Amino acid sequence: MPDRLLELLDLERMGNDRFAALTPSDGPERLFGGQVASQTLRAATLTVDASRVPHSLHAYFIRPGRPGVPLHLDVERTRDGRSFATRHVTASQDGEPIFNLSASFHVPESGDDWQRPPPEELGDPDVLSAPDSPITRFSAMQPFEIRPLRPPGPGGFPAIHPFWVRARQALPGDPALHACVIAFMSDMGVVGSARAPGSSL
Repeated sequence: MPDRLLELLDLERMGNDRFAALTPSDGPERLFGGQVASQTLRAATLTVDASRVPHSLHAYFIRPGRPGVPLHLDVERTRDGRSFATRHVTASQDGEPIFNLSASFHVPESGDDWQRPPPEELGDPDVLSAPDSPITRFSAMQPFEIRPLRPPGPGGFPAIHPFWVRARQALPGDPALHACVIAFMSDMGVVGSARAPGSSL
């Protein structure tokens, strides 16, 4: 059986700049925001030359998505420059927008490349235990393996930052597809990390 995550990102082309995406009905009552973000970014990547990889994005949730209702992704080719391309994508169900995405794509160029070293307390993910299902809302799908540094809350959710996360199945060597998977992951554990100053967990 094909990997569920890759199935979600395998869009059906409905025209030059229009796509349809799967919205399985066997999950929670609302579409997971990360799923919609990843599918919308995927639509944008399919209208950009493969030499240009995702560089940045801004996303806006407008309405809750409904499982089992067809999701249409309309891409506007805002600009194609010499090194950058820009796309605007609207995700809609039954003719109503539910999500907007603006994304920039860039041709790799030489220059400084740096990253701050990770905090020492993150440790080695291979020595951490992985709970059975830290994101219980996606028990039917489970596209990711998550290894939190601290035990998850009651019932296994939420998985509190920081945690290690990776796709359960190996992904094809497509940088644009990898960026879409990261967009999916970006909505995991956000609520648990955004809390009032001074509040305790």
